[in-house]
Formats: sequence, structure tokens, C-alpha cells
Amino acid sequence: CTMYSRRYSRRLASRSTRPRRSIPEGKKYHLPKVYYRGSRVKGQGQNKDMIAVIDYGMGNLRSVQKALEHLGADVEIISDAERLRLADKVVLPGVGAFKDTIDGIDFRGLRKVIKEFISSGKPYLGICMGYQAIFDKSEEGGFYEGLGILPGNVKRFDPSTGVKVPHMGWNSLRI
Repeated sequence: CTMYSRRYSRRLASRSTRPRRSIPEGKKYHLPKVYYRGSRVKGQGQNKDMIAVIDYGMGNLRSVQKALEHLGADVEIISDAERLRLADKVVLPGVGAFKDTIDGIDFRGLRKVIKEFISSGKPYLGICMGYQAIFDKSEEGGFYEGLGILPGNVKRFDPSTGVKVPHMGWNSLRI
């Protein structure tokens, strides 16, 4: 990824749907805060509730954003804890492994904010891994701590019980 000057990237962002990224002075390694064009925070001339789609480094963010916008919602993709606090509703979409999801949430400093948001009673929607992440633990790929909002462990299906286990993943194809 090539980084442009701020002036050039602002002009570029105003003409495209690509995310605008800013790099703080003096930081060598960081995760850029990504704000997609057209995103707004409630209180800036908006009457709709703002729905935050949490960006933890993976997931089907744009698909969820586009689906919610199609329904008329005001949606913003957020990877910053302070902006997440301003949200009226939160969606945590899920793609990936449990450990990677929790690591992404922790790396961005979102664990505490997500827990505060859910305990406040505001609407939260966890999609797939986003729902599993709110439990205490998971057995996926080892034993890992979740967000601890709901008591319980996410367990693997036991194939010896005869229950059909859904297949997720890649297969080899011989032609």
C-alpha cells in the first residue's frame, strides 16, 4: 500500500469510495483509523441512529455495511474506541478464527468499549464469530478467552455423536 501526502489523499478520498487513512506524526508502526466516505456521526445534522460496524482487522465489513445502508441505515465502519463510544447500535461481523478475532479486538483496544456498550443495553448484533466472541471461552483451535459477556464455552461439534458437522474450509480438486 502506498501512502500519499495528506492533501493528495483528501482529494483522492473525496473522489472515490476508498478509505481515508491518516498517519500520526512520529509513529512508525500503527493501525490506521479507517473512515469510509459518507460516514457520519449522529448529532451532525442526522436524525438516524448511527450503526457502527466494528473493524477488527478481518470480516465481511463492506457486505454488512452495504446491506444495512440498503435498508436505509446510517452506517460507519469503525476501528477506533472513541468513535465506537458514539455509536447508537453496534454490529460485530465475523469471519475468521476465534483467536484471531479476539486478538484483533484486543490489539485495537476495543474489548473494554464493546463490553461497556453491551452492558449499557444498547443494541448489539454479533454475526457468526461476532456472536461467539461474547462468550467466556472457545475451544476452536485451542482454548481461548472470549469477551466474557455471556457465560459459557463455544465447543466444537463432536463427530462421534453422529451429528452432522458443517464443513467450512477449502477442498482439493483434481481435474
